[in-house]
Amino acid sequence: MYNHSTQITNSTTLGELQRVLGDNLNADNVSAEQELRLKQLAIAYNKPMSTPISDLVTLWNDGDVQTTKVVVDTSDAEKRLNDQFSTFKNDVDASFTSAVSNITSDMSADIREYQRKHDRQTEEFMGEASRQISKLKQLAQSMRTIEVKTEAGNVDFTGELTHEIFEDVLTTMTCDNVYLVGGAGAGKTTLGYQVAKAFKLPFYSASAVKWEHQLMGQLTATGEYKPTDFYRAFKDGGVFLFDEMDASHPNALVSFNQALDIQVGMEAPFPCGMVRKHKNFKAIASANTVGHGASRQYIGRNKLDGATLDRFAEIDMRYDEKIERAIAQNDKWVTEVRTVRAIAEEKKMAYIISPRASIKGAMLLRSGMNIDKVRNMRLYKGMTDADANTLRKECKARMKATQESK
Repeated sequence: MYNHSTQITNSTTLGELQRVLGDNLNADNVSAEQELRLKQLAIAYNKPMSTPISDLVTLWNDGDVQTTKVVVDTSDAEKRLNDQFSTFKNDVDASFTSAVSNITSDMSADIREYQRKHDRQTEEFMGEASRQISKLKQLAQSMRTIEVKTEAGNVDFTGELTHEIFEDVLTTMTCDNVYLVGGAGAGKTTLGYQVAKAFKLPFYSASAVKWEHQLMGQLTATGEYKPTDFYRAFKDGGVFLFDEMDASHPNALVSFNQALDIQVGMEAPFPCGMVRKHKNFKAIASANTVGHGASRQYIGRNKLDGATLDRFAEIDMRYDEKIERAIAQNDKWVTEVRTVRAIAEEKKMAYIISPRASIKGAMLLRSGMNIDKVRNMRLYKGMTDADANTLRKECKARMKATQESK
């Protein structure tokens, strides 16, 4: 019998299922009580209540072959962290011993001066140790091994920058559609491409639409059907990213909703006729808002129908600092950008300060451009003089205070 304990964590429930269903259930001889327990099993695995009894019997006997498992192995990164920290600790010990030796060699100095030097040395060593430990922990995180296992095979993402919600999105998409909510430049399109790579499926995308045919395709005057990426993913399988869905006209989403709602193997109407839904069709919608209409920053967004939002699992996609710093390769500049972003959010200013300001600004700085010009072009662009001056002043004060506290 398959071990269901990872999916059904309640031992009492699992025990009742084992008592009624047994070790090798026969699909041709299922009692009324066993059918009831199989429906309970379907709920535990997020399966539709309409799932055939024969499929549920197979699920009980053999497990869910379509389940995607995400394995995160940090053992190699942890070993590197421990080795580097051990080396750093030895260097600190040697430096501290040398410092103490130098201080004690001059016993004619005032004892209070000696104490001040000792305290200052200790504080400097401890501060440096704390900073190095923090860097090593970040190193371990960035070097983690992510291997995605599906029935299509394994995909290794070691060495690739993946967003902190990557595993959550993968796991959710084994049984549900995903609605990504994040600011401009959060990496939603890149994440969609990586999800397709993980499932070994083609990647398709479309942006905001005004008319239904932009999603569903259309017939020409000669009767020829012009397909879309949504049609291709729906019919042949693939990951379809509907980018900026909240900027689409709600009426254009009606057919899209219907196609999402039907079960695998059933048919949805397209202009060319009824099309069967492929078992490997997976949908991601990305948006800058939660679907309730325009916000301070994104004034051109529409309110989405509750029926549309109900078809998705919502996942918040924040700006990932690890990725932002790794791509920009300029910690000082990224810190300034992130500080201005935080202050603007605290003051509820309607400005978008995305990771593009960090990445493109760092590129301009490497090309030799003056930092004040870069600030005006990438960080404070589109702002009123009063707001820009406020952010400059508060950013300078906050960064100075942070530096002094180290």
